Amino acid sequence: MSAKWKRSFDQFIGGCIHGIRSGKFDHVLILSDSPALLERYRKAFAPGAPLVFWERIAAADKWVQRATTTVPEGMHRRVTCKLVSES
Repeated sequence: MSAKWKRSFDQFIGGCIHGIRSGKFDHVLILSDSPALLERYRKAFAPGAPLVFWERIAAADKWVQRATTTVPEGMHRRVTCKLVSES
């Protein structure tokens, strides 16, 4: 996985949580060759971590933060971050 930032990162985290909570899937596997990237995702799925929701304002052609909540308890147990090597 490549690094995501700001809105893309928040939307990825939120989408994974929504997918798990809605029953579309029961686990998320994140693979990367970067320990730092995996740690960032582990922290993002930790209980109580901030979770930002975004809204697109079409008339202004921009995105704004709509709301902030926290990652629900238990999500970290349904996400696995695994380090892979290139060899």
